[in-house]
Amino acid sequence: MCDEFDSHLQALVASPPAVVNIGGHRRARSAEYATRVWGRRETAERGSGLYRFGYPALVPAVRVATQDDLDRILPLWRELEAVQGPFRSYPIVADAETRISAAFLDAIDGPDADILIAFDADDPIGMALVRLDHPSRMSDEVAAELMRVVVRSDRRGTGAGRALVDAAQAWARRKGVRTLVAAIFVANEPSRRFWRAVGFEPWVERMVRDVSR
Repeated sequence: MCDEFDSHLQALVASPPAVVNIGGHRRARSAEYATRVWGRRETAERGSGLYRFGYPALVPAVRVATQDDLDRILPLWRELEAVQGPFRSYPIVADAETRISAAFLDAIDGPDADILIAFDADDPIGMALVRLDHPSRMSDEVAAELMRVVVRSDRRGTGAGRALVDAAQAWARRKGVRTLVAAIFVANEPSRRFWRAVGFEPWVERMVRDVSR
């Protein structure tokens, strides 16, 4: 997933099922955008910030984060950064953790964003930031962007990634939004498989060329 372009959304693969590859080739220095349009109806209930989708009991529950969860979120972000770092075209800033902490608190406090946390009992095993944004400069329509989606490496394959996406979909529907959008590093093959498996389709590919040499 792609965490490089601050004006767009970022995400990391959570629990990658083996599904059709998105696109026909690898490109390490481009970002592939995908959108998900509602095509089926899920049964979702929300109570006290907890989302459940009729999954088997072993599938993690997802709830909205509060400021008290910041210390639970940051280790997940560090794992995300460790995975997506090799795909970057631009060097990460020295104070990245300070900046991301502030961004997480803004999302928690703001009216147009939330951070979703997946839990195994009381153990946080994954997260996703979802926010409202305008993905097209030529349209006034608002989309829900999924950013910084990650599932702990020892909990991938448990359904946590899919549960986070479904919780984000429920969030978007409550906001009256038609689409979810996610940005993906093209060279991150597991990420591309995951987003395809949960119903996303390719939209735009962003290309980069080094002109310094």
